[in-house]
Amino acid sequence: MGRSAVRYSLAIGLGLALSGCGGSTDPGGTLTIGIAPSSVSFAAIQGGANPSSHTVSVTSSGARSPAGLAVGSIVYAGGAAGWLSTSLDASSSPASLTIAAATGTLAAGVYTATIPVSAPEASNSPQTLTVNFLVLSSGQVTNLAAAGQASVFLDSPQFATQLAVPTGGAQYLIAVVNTDPTYTTTADFTLVGAQLEGGPVSRVVAPPRASPTPTAGGQGPSYPLRGPSAAQLARMRRLAGSHLAFLDRNRRLYGRFAARRTDRAWRPAARAGVAPLASSISETVGTVNKVYVANQLSPGCSAVDSIGARTVAVGQHVIVLADTNLTTWPQAQRPDSSFYLNFADEYDQVSWPHTLTYFGDPLAYDSQLSGLGKVTVTITPVLNTLEGGILAFVNLCDFFPFADGGPDPVFSNETEMFYSLTPAADGFDIASWQKQLRSTAAHETKHIVSFASRAVSNSTVLEEVWLEEGLAQQSSEIWMRSYNQATWKGNADFRQTIGCELNLGLLCNLANDRPYGLALTHLPFLFIYLQRESESNSEGLGADFPADYNTA
Repeated sequence: MGRSAVRYSLAIGLGLALSGCGGSTDPGGTLTIGIAPSSVSFAAIQGGANPSSHTVSVTSSGARSPAGLAVGSIVYAGGAAGWLSTSLDASSSPASLTIAAATGTLAAGVYTATIPVSAPEASNSPQTLTVNFLVLSSGQVTNLAAAGQASVFLDSPQFATQLAVPTGGAQYLIAVVNTDPTYTTTADFTLVGAQLEGGPVSRVVAPPRASPTPTAGGQGPSYPLRGPSAAQLARMRRLAGSHLAFLDRNRRLYGRFAARRTDRAWRPAARAGVAPLASSISETVGTVNKVYVANQLSPGCSAVDSIGARTVAVGQHVIVLADTNLTTWPQAQRPDSSFYLNFADEYDQVSWPHTLTYFGDPLAYDSQLSGLGKVTVTITPVLNTLEGGILAFVNLCDFFPFADGGPDPVFSNETEMFYSLTPAADGFDIASWQKQLRSTAAHETKHIVSFASRAVSNSTVLEEVWLEEGLAQQSSEIWMRSYNQATWKGNADFRQTIGCELNLGLLCNLANDRPYGLALTHLPFLFIYLQRESESNSEGLGADFPADYNTA
């Protein structure tokens, strides 16, 4: 249902939400009752079987005990009657009112009724439940033969259609969007069908749309996110912003410590015949290693936390360390030990060959560092609070010799290492963190390649931040092709990319336990970048963090 001039775009998907209001306590101490939700909608095909029933809660509160809750006579609007049935269970707490509707001989159209619920002692009795019933004509059919297809409807204020989609156990995401930027009201919609999850009929209420934000210069309106999605995106923006700030700090450090390149033979030629440094990182699972972790965006390499990090997995090309501090990283927020082993195996089988193929050798400078022959991943809660949180980073200080004396000490782990934050009660849950870390490995390893190649070639500067970060994003995007159906120049669509990450039942590569790559930091930030560019034409190279993430 809608209003005149509203346009709806229907694409394959699925959702379910109900809202309403409950009872309240009367300040006078009398009994009050409430119904939640306060309205319910059904839909059915003309002449078809009854849609599934709905149950709403009847709450009671106040100084007195409820007695004699009862359903009154149903009031039908528009002439048609008898299409509703009710059942009240007053013994449950709260009481439950179950209602059902049937098409019978009803013509296609919209039917409404109200159901009164009362109690003799209630001060606000009776309370009413509003029921809306949409009967669809059997001849109104919209065929969407595959995921990714859409249909546009222009015949509002009221339209109804049957959605025909392929069978076979697939899951669908149904998006109903009002594409008219001049809308003045909101509308809801109802879905009915045997393929819907949870029974033959499910109800979906369209939430109110955000009011458009006017923009200068005659540009189109923007629609700010609200609610949980806004909070999640805001957190990702904070993590990403801190990551970029750390990259910029690395770039400044690289130039600042240029003189140290002669210390312990920064130039590879000067190390001829000199044995590699002894690595402080153990390849024995269970060993606790001393690791220096940067704890602020300082201009030097001395602001660190010295942590104990246990070796929890060792692969052919990677070592995984986990911070041992159970106070800052409680056991309840730690993954099962099998994750570390699976992560190391995935790094060897997917991330390592991907990096060599598309970007270069992360260990190109290893002979001048630990000589360990492996990339190290250190997982520590130090990152959860650093500058409000950093998803992950590579510390350039690890590419310089350790020096704890003098006016400008360098606390370096002297090996190719990247660091990751941990799951936390106020951040990523364990499952989301695991999915994110897997693609983050491809991103951060690209940074290691960049730093190593600059050191080997004796370059005087690092990449500009926007280019370095943009190419690291490209790394994780290409890496995701091992798990989705995107191909080089393949015109990838939603189904082949985001649809695979969101686990919508699509036939993707390695269908189980797919990681996050595009969903959290790629397309959300790309949307911000493109929206700002369309509004102001000012999103140039390095203009802000969305530009840094997306101009490359």
